[in-house]
Amino acid sequence: MGMRIAILLLALFLPASAFGESFVMAFTATWCGPCQLDKPAIKKLIDEGHSIRFVDLDERKDLKERFSVKVVPCYVAVDPYPNVVGRHEGRITEEQLRKLCENPTASTIEAAVKRAVRSLFWPFVPLFSP
Repeated sequence: MGMRIAILLLALFLPASAFGESFVMAFTATWCGPCQLDKPAIKKLIDEGHSIRFVDLDERKDLKERFSVKVVPCYVAVDPYPNVVGRHEGRITEEQLRKLCENPTASTIEAAVKRAVRSLFWPFVPLFSP
């Protein structure tokens, strides 16, 4: 019980940056034509300071499985905790990628606090809506 309270307090009072950073994983492959067409937009957003990491689908099969990537290109937004907070499959426009890169931390902190509170009061979970 004490550990749960500590986690709740951390989620409430520490800034999200204390847990790491949010970023977008761009799952691509060298043989993928649409992936190559998306690269200029991705590089432009990286140059603007957005946190996007290229993941070669052929080299990182572990990440492919962990994030259930079935199609390339695939873009997965991950918060600092690390939870998947956004996803886009197929070609992406610069504007769509920009929206995916927006900081998802506020909504995920709220979700983390709700999960922590529910876990504190586990016997009474039916009283709370998910």
